[in-house]
Amino acid sequence: MMMNNTLRNIFILMWCFASQQLHAQAVLEYGLIKFEKKVNMHKQMDGFSGEWAEMAKKNMPKYNISNFELQFTPTASIYKKSKDQPPADPRMRGGMMREDDDKNIVYKNIDSASIVSQKQVFEKMLLIKDTLPKMEWKITNEFKRIADKNCRKATAIVMDSVYIIAFYTDDIICSSGPETLNGLPGMILGVAIPRLNVTYFATSITQYASPFIDAPPTSKNDAVTYKQLIEKLEKSLDDWGKKWKSRSMWNLLL
Repeated sequence: MMMNNTLRNIFILMWCFASQQLHAQAVLEYGLIKFEKKVNMHKQMDGFSGEWAEMAKKNMPKYNISNFELQFTPTASIYKKSKDQPPADPRMRGGMMREDDDKNIVYKNIDSASIVSQKQVFEKMLLIKDTLPKMEWKITNEFKRIADKNCRKATAIVMDSVYIIAFYTDDIICSSGPETLNGLPGMILGVAIPRLNVTYFATSITQYASPFIDAPPTSKNDAVTYKQLIEKLEKSLDDWGKKWKSRSMWNLLL
């Protein structure tokens, strides 16, 4: 009986060790993640009414889809628009349907809790340098499979009222994600932001054999902080009305 217990304990220890080894092999330190960003354009029109709004919905695709990529190491990441994009839809040109994120870049240094972001703000390209936005996440016991990774659900409220649903994997140790999102014990591979009618989901993950990441963006002009950017936006968006001013601010600050 004692021998059986001893053998069982040895087996359990060997199984635990093997499981840890397998998990260690699965953890990615360096790589590239491709994301699909999907904006529900019809939902964006919910603030409008009347014949014009209905006609606009009929003449635009339901979704505006674009591709992004995120390079990562254990302590840093850089997020930018991918060169590989879906076929252009001519109905997405101009007005509120135009995308201004072609040259947007977000570099995050997890160790120093700093961020350098290049943002297209209306007609100007701005460089933002600041500390990483702090996000109070609530981790749940819900899971979702994304890009062949088991991801855990977490939620947060940012900018006072914007609810974010995220799914992260601890198979990638870099605490980062699309745009400015950070602060979870692993990489964020899926995001839904209902108030902005937008989702970001990883479509593929490529492992690098050694550290590689593009340099953070630079500018000849002086960089601004998020506080200074908000002050600029407050003045520029005063005539937009409360709803559209808030939505524009959220999009630009995310």
